Amino acid sequence: EFKIAIVDDDLAQESRQIRVDVLDGEGGPLYRMAKAWQQMYGCSLATDTKKGRGRMLINKTIQTGADAIVVAMMKFCDPEEWDYPVMYREFEEKGVKSLMIEVDQEVSSFEQIKTRLQSFVEML
Repeated sequence: EFKIAIVDDDLAQESRQIRVDVLDGEGGPLYRMAKAWQQMYGCSLATDTKKGRGRMLINKTIQTGADAIVVAMMKFCDPEEWDYPVMYREFEEKGVKSLMIEVDQEVSSFEQIKTRLQSFVEML
């Protein structure tokens, strides 16, 4: 509808879950899953003291040749809301255009989101 394409994603319940392998080795499966979770980089929900998600998204933008970043953030997700200002500042410093959309689990109409997305695309 807006002549745009998604070239990569970093959704918490999608590609972020397969970014770190759970390796065979010592301990049971839950122990190994916990170790993999500790190695998660660039995830607001995991302990990431370096706040690397913004830089990671900027690098993905460069690698894929994307024109912009759309951050789809679950409404009332405190860890992502706390990290967004850090990411936004990094996007601005690097000249990467971005749009943040709050996603509500109980939304009945997507018209406001469509309008914001259409306006954003027209600005690119």
